[in-house]
Amino acid sequence: MPPLYPDATIANKTYVFPDPSPAIPSWLNPKISWVPSGSFQVGTNSVITVEVTRLTDVPITGTPNSLTVQLWICNPSTALDTTDAAQAARITPDGNLGLFTGATATVTFNWTPTSTDTTKAAGPGHRCLITRCFFDTDDTPALSKNLYAGSSDWRYAQHNLDIVQAFRGGEGPPQRLIQVTNLAEHPADIAIRVQPDLNPTARLREYLLPQLRRVSGFRQIASTNPPPLALSFPEFPAVHFESTALTGCIGKLLAAIGIGKAAATHTATVALPAGRRTPLVFRPDMSGTPQGDAHIFHVTQSGRGGALQGGITVVTVAV
Repeated sequence: MPPLYPDATIANKTYVFPDPSPAIPSWLNPKISWVPSGSFQVGTNSVITVEVTRLTDVPITGTPNSLTVQLWICNPSTALDTTDAAQAARITPDGNLGLFTGATATVTFNWTPTSTDTTKAAGPGHRCLITRCFFDTDDTPALSKNLYAGSSDWRYAQHNLDIVQAFRGGEGPPQRLIQVTNLAEHPADIAIRVQPDLNPTARLREYLLPQLRRVSGFRQIASTNPPPLALSFPEFPAVHFESTALTGCIGKLLAAIGIGKAAATHTATVALPAGRRTPLVFRPDMSGTPQGDAHIFHVTQSGRGGALQGGITVVTVAV
């Protein structure tokens, strides 16, 4: 599996959305936040803040302190086509600020859903955020059709997190739809991997806890067996997920102390035509999960040769 945490120390970078450590997935950058948090609502203004730091000084002609910051609202996806209004909507106008070497500044965006269609990125509901920045004296970075391809590019930052409140009694809609897209110009096999994280890094816990504490009834990030998942591609019913877990002495030991499924992963490969988008159904069974427990899952998409194309983190909370 490709690394989740790309190198955070690229030489000669002049502006970046840094995280103090590479201990969280690249798509969970803490420099993007918004109030009120959670889902965007029609008629409710949300204030989105993006923090940018200029780390080093390299020769730049023109006005090196004039920085452009762009922001996109996105439907939960493992990879997305920026030309598809159902997947990504750019917030305008762009942010602009002055930024000298070693300085940190914050850009603020105000946004209210511009559509009532919940299937559109510009509509209400849970959304992910992606931002990028560049100096006006730079050549404007070519906009990748897949914004997630910028996960290892220091000009990009992402907030791809979905907190799912699932009722233990089964009532309510606990499932999520995560869009999976083949962005290649030819048919391709797309590999999806769902990895429970029962031993999150301290940095990841620090990132998630303030957001989870806003969920009524949240008690703790659990370190025991994650809830069973029903994963499927409704448009491709013949595709099934395979689950693997640790075996042998280590597996038996983990099972004996109640975390036997800690290393279990769920994988599937779906063959998609060029440009095809299809929903992945993510449905947790919370009936056996103690109330208030939260479980972390990292969902990643890989293409040819195992190249990581993007990811999203889903956190289930039993309420």
